[in-house]
Amino acid sequence: DGASAAVNYIGLQGVVDETAAAVSADLSGTSRPTTAEIAEEAHTLAVENGARLVKAEIDSHGVVVIKMRRTAKTLVLGRIAAAKKWVNATAVARFNTDSA
Repeated sequence: DGASAAVNYIGLQGVVDETAAAVSADLSGTSRPTTAEIAEEAHTLAVENGARLVKAEIDSHGVVVIKMRRTAKTLVLGRIAAAKKWVNATAVARFNTDSA
């Protein structure tokens, strides 16, 4: 169960990093993307990877921020209240869309 939780967190961080990079690359040639455009693409990638999109936005400096959560599949840890924080992974990634 511990290994499952660790793999979940590490895997989720990779998914979030890749999502932020993909969304940024897809939007870099267009005019300023909206939060809705970013959220739509990020949501699709989150669902494909068994995660839940918590946040998807672009700040005033052109930095895309993606935040996702995913629960590890465990036999025991998910049933112990004190261990639930280890089962639910949260990851955040930031990616700059400005080429300058």
